[in-house]
Amino acid sequence: MLYLTTNLAILPNYTEKLNNDFCDNVHYYYSDEVGVDVAALISKHQEAVTARLDLIANAKESIDIAQFYFNSDKYGTLILGEILRAAERGVKVRIVIDGKYRHFTGFDNEVLTSLNAHPNITFKLFEPFNLFKPWTVNNLLHDKIMIIDKYRAVVSGRNIANRYLSTEAYNYVFDIDHIITFTGEISRFAESAVKQLMDYFETMWNSPYTKDPRKVKVKEDHFQKILNNYKDYRYMHPEYFTTKINIMALSVPTNKITLIANPLNRVKKPKIWCEIASLINNAKEEVYINSPYVVPTEDIKGQLKNLNQLDITVITNSAGSTPNYFAFSGYLRYKKELLKYDNIKLYEYQGGGSLHSKSYIIDNRISIVGSYNLDPRSTYLSTEIMLVIDSEPYAQKLKEVHVNYISQSLQAKSLYEYHAGDIPMLEIKKGKKFTLEIMRHVAYLFDHLL
Repeated sequence: MLYLTTNLAILPNYTEKLNNDFCDNVHYYYSDEVGVDVAALISKHQEAVTARLDLIANAKESIDIAQFYFNSDKYGTLILGEILRAAERGVKVRIVIDGKYRHFTGFDNEVLTSLNAHPNITFKLFEPFNLFKPWTVNNLLHDKIMIIDKYRAVVSGRNIANRYLSTEAYNYVFDIDHIITFTGEISRFAESAVKQLMDYFETMWNSPYTKDPRKVKVKEDHFQKILNNYKDYRYMHPEYFTTKINIMALSVPTNKITLIANPLNRVKKPKIWCEIASLINNAKEEVYINSPYVVPTEDIKGQLKNLNQLDITVITNSAGSTPNYFAFSGYLRYKKELLKYDNIKLYEYQGGGSLHSKSYIIDNRISIVGSYNLDPRSTYLSTEIMLVIDSEPYAQKLKEVHVNYISQSLQAKSLYEYHAGDIPMLEIKKGKKFTLEIMRHVAYLFDHLL
């Protein structure tokens, strides 16, 4: 009943937003001069963990984090333990997490009350679950941001949990981190993507949708408990602390980096897709699209004006690899139509785990990276951020990741069949295929939630 009530509550507002004119200020994202930021790309699991731990361990003044899913499992505890150590040495820490999914991650009110008792730590919740306000349930904080000392930031599609940071979990995923470092003169800090991310974080932190967790009686010292678990996991995994990541050595120059973000309110104008569609419409030759979920509803697809004039490569999960039945059933609804375009190549991942990264490459120059999935939920319902990076060297690095994904994928020719390739098709279990087929035929009822 709660789910149905929510659908009815948001549907009128949702449909009202579908006919927005797409944006048309693409030249704003380009520059012919070298900018003030450099950017590094990290796609390997161990490097993603090591880089985060190293950045936190070397923080001097502040750490700001906005995170959809922050689990208290092994890898979440490794990172949280390093954050608590930073707070102990005087670093000011602010963390805002989604107020609904935190119930599945170990961050209950007692844990948050215990952590918030530390003078250098403040946890907040974005749109906490409220049984009596079902229309708020879909306003998820889906961002993944970490800002260190007001000069470096990590933007990612990666959540903080075992399956996102290692291949140990059975349902592990592949994702990409984008580390932005401000290297310009301080007088030009306003031009930096780090400054844009700081401003966005402040807006979210002070938003009426962001709340303090309810204080409760604390039965044990969770701060010390987390530190003890951290020490145990650190002993088990010394490789994350003995290996160092030279972020500057991995970084390449950029001409300009621009933040685009969805509004924070509960039903959103499609700001991010508006800008991405405009950039695609301005493309001259080719576009690469990588998203774990691709649900191009008529309203989303309708903003693309030159869909049949470009070489478009789409890289997404297959029926065998996807862990998200709901989103994939929506993709299956539109897949036949996409296959009608001779200029669109659909590659579906057949390797171990699944894909979770979200990125676009336009004409080997513009990279668009962050948390946004190509589906209605990310378009109209969730908070999302993407960085538009004008840099040919960075686009080349991102394309190398895309090419690696393609090497483990097959090109689709029908709903469940593929063109001949160099790798075997991933097995689709009968029960999974049956479920996807049932859901495909009813997905239209929930298109706006996929």
